[in-house]
Amino acid sequence: MAVSLSTLAGLKLSIDREYFHQQIVDSFLSDKRCASVDLGSMQRKGVLMQDTDSGILLSNDPEAINSIDAGNEVVFYHPVKGVIFAYQKWGIDWDEYCWVRLFSTMQFVANLKYAESNPNVVAHFLHINSGGGEGWMLDVATAAMRSCKKPIYAFVERICASAAYRLAAQAMVIKTFTDSDLIGSIGTYVKYLDVSEWMKMNGLKDVEVYASQSDLKNKMDRDLEAGHPEQFVREILDPANEQFIADVRCRKKLASLPDDSPVLRGEIFRASEAVKSGLIDGVLPDLSAAIQEAHDLGVQVRDNNQLLTNI
Repeated sequence: MAVSLSTLAGLKLSIDREYFHQQIVDSFLSDKRCASVDLGSMQRKGVLMQDTDSGILLSNDPEAINSIDAGNEVVFYHPVKGVIFAYQKWGIDWDEYCWVRLFSTMQFVANLKYAESNPNVVAHFLHINSGGGEGWMLDVATAAMRSCKKPIYAFVERICASAAYRLAAQAMVIKTFTDSDLIGSIGTYVKYLDVSEWMKMNGLKDVEVYASQSDLKNKMDRDLEAGHPEQFVREILDPANEQFIADVRCRKKLASLPDDSPVLRGEIFRASEAVKSGLIDGVLPDLSAAIQEAHDLGVQVRDNNQLLTNI
């Protein structure tokens, strides 16, 4: 008997608005160049931050963005933290010992569409610390990212692997916080727990009975449990991995890599090696500077588009 059969692309724990409120706010407050707006206002209106040097507004909350005056420039903050799930789930933040909302690909796509539609938003900022997660829905997310007119900037702290890198690869710019951050693990796998021996030891027996015409029902799963994964690999994992690699190749620096490159075979790299292989664009040990770059890129793209329209 096998338990929890699911196609994955990595692992780790994550957070959404609560993470931003509890962790990122603290990091901004401790940075002499950054300060938050009134916390009481933040709690009432949603998450809204402002860099004191540049005046850049940063938010991941539509209600907060809707509350500001027209003409103010906002960078939309997308935290990609921990395990990537398609649907919204709840989990435990072990640092704060509280329940938090985990990253949701579906909510991420909704946030992308909102940010694209709001004239005050100039750029998307992906703040990534994730080893990957659920592969389903990622093709929808990457397609949505490629359709964005506003630039996407990805900033990595600690790890950007597998499904998380599949998202990051759609960004115009990818930078990491330190040279020791880990990047890559481009690949697809399935993990399941076989508890049949434990059940047998405890006197339990799993019985399945199929109708005469249902001989192919669950066949791939049964073959997999019996040590014959060939059909599952050929018909499930390989097509999913081909789609994964096609998304990664959308990044120009990776488009011409040969199929047998370690980058496309699941290897993971420190940031310094990731720069050489084209996985990232550089190392920037300053969150505030990264946000500034994302904002400036957004303004540049917006102004260029307006110039073309006027011409």
